[in-house]
Amino acid sequence: MKRIKTALALFSVWALLLWPVSKGVRAQEIFNDDLTMPIGVSTDASGDVNIHSRGISTTLLTKFTSDNVQLIQTTIGSGSIDAERFRVSHLLATDPDPLIDRLYLLSHRGDVVVFVSSTLQEVGRFNISQDLTVDTSDVYDVATEDTTSTFVLDPLTTYGDIAAFRPSDGSSSPAWFVTGLSNGLAFVMRIPMQAIPESVTQAEVILASTEPSPITLEQARGVAVNANGDGLTTLPLIGACPDKVIHFRATEPFLDDTNVFEVGGTAGVPSWGMDTDVNGNFYLTTGGVGNTDCFLNSGHVVIIPHNLAGIDPTTPPIPLPSFPTAQPMDVAVSFNSSSPVVLIYVTIPIFNTVARLATPVIQLP
Repeated sequence: MKRIKTALALFSVWALLLWPVSKGVRAQEIFNDDLTMPIGVSTDASGDVNIHSRGISTTLLTKFTSDNVQLIQTTIGSGSIDAERFRVSHLLATDPDPLIDRLYLLSHRGDVVVFVSSTLQEVGRFNISQDLTVDTSDVYDVATEDTTSTFVLDPLTTYGDIAAFRPSDGSSSPAWFVTGLSNGLAFVMRIPMQAIPESVTQAEVILASTEPSPITLEQARGVAVNANGDGLTTLPLIGACPDKVIHFRATEPFLDDTNVFEVGGTAGVPSWGMDTDVNGNFYLTTGGVGNTDCFLNSGHVVIIPHNLAGIDPTTPPIPLPSFPTAQPMDVAVSFNSSSPVVLIYVTIPIFNTVARLATPVIQLP
């Protein structure tokens, strides 16, 4: 087993790029297995990879080249008590504008930490429950297909994924979108973005499901927003494995049935992390697609094309064959316009591994 693991680790980027992608075949390799419990991952415009993992008495944020050469490593958490805030769920997102040069981290307790992406220097942080006034008066509930003003944000709310949205045409204000669980109910929150993190004071829950999901009760969902303002998450509806992929318009001040819809063919697809590529396609980590277990016995990467038509037959869910019983967590994509493939990075915490896959680029129409 050790020899197989070593061979996979030595399988380099050039081999991925030479893979016969014209036949729709996906390649998989181990990108990094030297970190403890990696969960958060993001990439930047240069192709570097940021990974958040556990340390001995703190947590680590590490930047690697695409060849897995360590560039920078910094600690998050000043002492064991502070570090514990970041040891459970800590997902990452890179600002879509490389000139802004920012990297964002979300802890399961609602800490949003902002870094200079190129140097990993922390520039500020805030806590959602302690520092923000959160509006829950106009939440679109996908279970009832109506708005509700009775959604309650519990003090013990836990948080999951984070996405950074900066509209390409400047038609609306930039914002962070985060997911969470409040009293077992999954939701999406919008936080207006400010250059100085400590000046952030407002947020609003915009989307939720009042359908509880016993199977996935302890896990907040993934979220991503592309440059066009299309947002995706997954929320529970009804059934044994009730999640479906839900589309929402991130640019709309209020959500209703005109700007929220279920993406077809995505029943039984919960998500733990999401990302988008420069063409607006979405990538999410999930479990057994369409299975009644939702995620307990398998792991996949699902690609939703930018036309939001559902899971494309030419890009079926990608299994993680080297980790058939693993639950993947965060996902990040890296795309070079001169390459025929997209590189997909997936964290697999229980195996202390970040896997990398290559899949053909989904082109714009």
